[in-house]
Amino acid sequence: MTLRRLVALIATAVLIASCSVAAQTGSSIESQTIDSPSPTAEATRLESSGTSTSRDLIDVGSSGANGAWALTGHGLEVTNDAGLTWTDVTPPGGSPAGIKAIAFAGSSGSILTINSDGTTLGLLQTTDDGKTWTTKSLPGSYVDGVGGVWIDQLNEQDIWVSVRIATSSAESIGVGLRTLDGGNTWKTINLPSAGPLFFVDESNGWSAGGTVGQSFYRTTDGGDSWVAVTLPAPSEAKDHSPSFVEPTLIGPDAVLPVSWNLPNSGPLVVAFYTSTDSGASWQLSGTVQAAPGGYTTPVAVLGSSRWLVETANGLVETTNAGQAFSQVDVSGLDPNSIARFLSVGDSLWAVQQNGSCDVTKTTCISATSLSISTNGGSTWLDASP
Repeated sequence: MTLRRLVALIATAVLIASCSVAAQTGSSIESQTIDSPSPTAEATRLESSGTSTSRDLIDVGSSGANGAWALTGHGLEVTNDAGLTWTDVTPPGGSPAGIKAIAFAGSSGSILTINSDGTTLGLLQTTDDGKTWTTKSLPGSYVDGVGGVWIDQLNEQDIWVSVRIATSSAESIGVGLRTLDGGNTWKTINLPSAGPLFFVDESNGWSAGGTVGQSFYRTTDGGDSWVAVTLPAPSEAKDHSPSFVEPTLIGPDAVLPVSWNLPNSGPLVVAFYTSTDSGASWQLSGTVQAAPGGYTTPVAVLGSSRWLVETANGLVETTNAGQAFSQVDVSGLDPNSIARFLSVGDSLWAVQQNGSCDVTKTTCISATSLSISTNGGSTWLDASP
């Protein structure tokens, strides 16, 4: 998988008993171009002291070789030098609270919003790294509400959207949309269930669907049809259920980390599956017990045979495709605070979640921040935008 994207999921859970969708196919969309406000400074230069900038991070994703975006409580910022500098590119009126999903591919980016009526989706697009934005609307009306939205952008023209219809927490009904002309017209695509979409080209991709990502499907025709991917459970997780994330492609090789868990109990086992035919078939390569319980755990794929996993005993790594794992000596990062990993260029990023409470535990504060390592995960510096 190229480093162009990490599909963002900022889902809004809305529990309603019924659903109704009216979707259009090939709808023409009127657009309006607006300029981003000039940032208060050309860019925010990050110091190497590890001092937090105190801006709470909401989400972050990669956009290319050294590019990434970050959504904070202040707005949307982008970097093209792997986090050394950040530039504010928040669209006018683009409140972080109204942004539901973001995807970038190079200098082209898309923001999904839920309109004020709560039943339709809006789209903001840029082709110049956020200097200007074009507003558009997506077809379809979701009168019973939207349970979650995801977007995946291959390039300026080819974009997929997944919408979860607001039903119950036990269901995952999805509606899919695809545009081949940058959002001017859209067609509906079949989705086996709602969830994130991961495309590597105009035809081949995957969907991690279900209520907790427990279903995994592959398409070879751009999303018109899907086939369930069935993987053998490792021997230590025969009674566990899987949770899937995005596979990583490295040439014809691919790596797929899968968290096998027992709901409401443990342990959680991370199994690594590898492929030599771009994900057409998978083989179990190695496993590691990650935590006492849970659905997923942070994993970083740094190559076809080197992987990092956060465990109850700290950060561990394998350099031989899962045949053995060893402890990683970490400086500047609490492994227990890692929410997920992200690769940007030659650097590894860690999204951290930290919290604290007063003595009475009646007032608690949580914060999300970003740290970056340029030596494969041993040394970390704060890089929050």
